[in-house]
Amino acid sequence: MSHSESLRVVLVETHYAGNIGATARAMKTMGLRELVLVAPRCEMSAEARMMAASAQDVLAGARWVERLEQALAGVDLAVALSHRSRSARWPVWDVEETADAVLGQLAAGARVALVFGPEPSGLRSEHLYQCQAQCRIPSHPDCSSLNLAQAVQVLAYALYRRQAGPVRGSTPPQRAERKALEAFFHLLDELLQESDFAQAPKEKVLARLKAIYLKAELTPKELGLLHGFMASLGASLGTSLREKTDQKGQR
Repeated sequence: MSHSESLRVVLVETHYAGNIGATARAMKTMGLRELVLVAPRCEMSAEARMMAASAQDVLAGARWVERLEQALAGVDLAVALSHRSRSARWPVWDVEETADAVLGQLAAGARVALVFGPEPSGLRSEHLYQCQAQCRIPSHPDCSSLNLAQAVQVLAYALYRRQAGPVRGSTPPQRAERKALEAFFHLLDELLQESDFAQAPKEKVLARLKAIYLKAELTPKELGLLHGFMASLGASLGTSLREKTDQKGQR
């Protein structure tokens, strides 16, 4: 599979070593090689090696980190795999939409991460908020939760299969990079903290604002325009507040 060096699979707080090994095997059968483990809750056991089968090299080459932000360093697009609905209306893609978005970004030279959560409960909101979108794999309501390695296999297969034919849309839109989005969201957070807007707790408001901007799938130019406008607005508001404070002090 082409572009495999730019696509990483990230497992967050995995509890069962066998699932790590099975994930390595699922990856290698579809041409993926970069595996990152975030604070795993298990040791790399004989069960992991047995489940990896012929993908021992992928398993041995897995990188261990303590926090998700370390696993996403250098990534331009991060997609969280989660079946649960969230209060913030995050962009939610199906498998085909995810494959198109991922392959479009890889074709443009970007680096992409697919992020999977722990087996008992899945990704927490704090993990989702570090990603730009959520992918939901449809399943029967009587048993809606996929095994971790099975979920990896579904996504890896969708990507591999689509390599054989054209991606929908001949020229996929270029999306703003994750690092630029993080800088913009940091500025948005600063403005929110300085504002009197109290519709809800500010961390929830920020999460909802992030979801709005992410659903817009901003291009680099669009994000640059918004960032510049917000920075200018913040500077103007700061000046106005200082002037009002000075005037009150002179009375």
